[in-house]
Amino acid sequence: MGALAILQTFAALAGTAVASAVPLYDVQVGPGAEFLEVEARLPAGSSAPLVLADGGERFVRRAEVETPGGWQALPRTGASFSASCLGGCHVRYRFLLHEAATAFGDPRVAAQFADAYVAPPSTWLMHRSGQPDPGYRLEVRAPGGVQALCGLPRAAGTHGFEVSRADLRIAPMCAFGAWRSQSIALGSSRITLAIAPARFAMSDEDIRRWVAEAAGAIASYYQGFPVRQLLLIVTPSSGRTLSGVTLGEGGASILLRVGTETSAKGARSHWLLTHELMHLGFPSMSWRHAWIEEGMAVFGEPVVRNRAGMIGADAVWEEWLEHGPVGLPGAGDGGLERTHTWARTYWGGGLFWLVADVTLRERTGGTRSVDDVLRALARSGGNVEARWEMEEVLRVADAAAGTPVFTELFRSMAEAPGAPDLDALWKRLGISFEQGRVVYDDRAPLASVRRAIAGR
Repeated sequence: MGALAILQTFAALAGTAVASAVPLYDVQVGPGAEFLEVEARLPAGSSAPLVLADGGERFVRRAEVETPGGWQALPRTGASFSASCLGGCHVRYRFLLHEAATAFGDPRVAAQFADAYVAPPSTWLMHRSGQPDPGYRLEVRAPGGVQALCGLPRAAGTHGFEVSRADLRIAPMCAFGAWRSQSIALGSSRITLAIAPARFAMSDEDIRRWVAEAAGAIASYYQGFPVRQLLLIVTPSSGRTLSGVTLGEGGASILLRVGTETSAKGARSHWLLTHELMHLGFPSMSWRHAWIEEGMAVFGEPVVRNRAGMIGADAVWEEWLEHGPVGLPGAGDGGLERTHTWARTYWGGGLFWLVADVTLRERTGGTRSVDDVLRALARSGGNVEARWEMEEVLRVADAAAGTPVFTELFRSMAEAPGAPDLDALWKRLGISFEQGRVVYDDRAPLASVRRAIAGR
């Protein structure tokens, strides 16, 4: 894209910024992606201070605001900047991405992987403090040989991004620098795969096949990939370790830390990637509701992998027999809304979804299940790109279920520390663990429910 075309695009977007009442950002990536030159046009609104998330203000330099008399230094008080933006304003500054990545070392804020960087826009874009915006527009330009990728929806007719119904306090990740990128198509959806400049035991094609297989299984489960665009970032970690994080709200991004000794077989047999991809089909929620997000992925991941032929039913039920009790409330624990330990968030949340699925299948004679509920949430716009409140999730879930199963369980397991009788549940499903293997009882009253959830 030539300089004149860039200016024309920016001018066209700027001309609509005030009318559409959304902030407009133009970002030039510096050589090697070590810094970002940012211009922000903020529409008329409040005179709230301008801030960056998670301490990003420490890495701002040359901050200026345009006035009738020319550019002037943008005053800073503590962690915020002061500008007379009640009627709209135009500010510019340099963000030291390399220094931020060195200081934070956290991809949810800023991190570096050799000559490549990761940071969500919330870290490096100024926005009004405490003032949610209806969205924002972002134009990013980079010099030759430098990638600039963001987990944000593309703006029609431009090389930029346009986010609606989301603000900048939380945002998906962006990647700058020497990333090895390729595209994976899934129907009308597209995954941008960005691999860090590191040597892995897997080839780039191995990584691509791993991602494509898991994403295909997710698309099959949801009856369509849950988001139109996804940025999936692969970064190195030590040995054979695997870990990940998903960030949404306005877009969709996943960062995977993949051990440099992880083989293609080891990656394919691991649960992590499917777990993170499950999150794409569920709305982003506040931290106190993390149990319902993580529990959904804990429950759904082995189901998806079983149905895709990636694991057998034994692996699904062995996991529940072994780890399910970990999610039960302990002495002094409250409901899932109140006790936020790892065990209660992940396995307690997972039990909520397992009990919901069994109850729903039993109550409806097998005509409804959690499958229907999760697909309905995704179809209703309740994917990772949107931020929802619990009331909206329960409303859509109960409507899809045709019975208030989710509201009932929320009251008994989330608002109160209700504990399902797992021994009785396992017996009704016809599963037990004997001499190191799962044993099935096909005469059990809910054996058909067990087979419908995960079959052999």
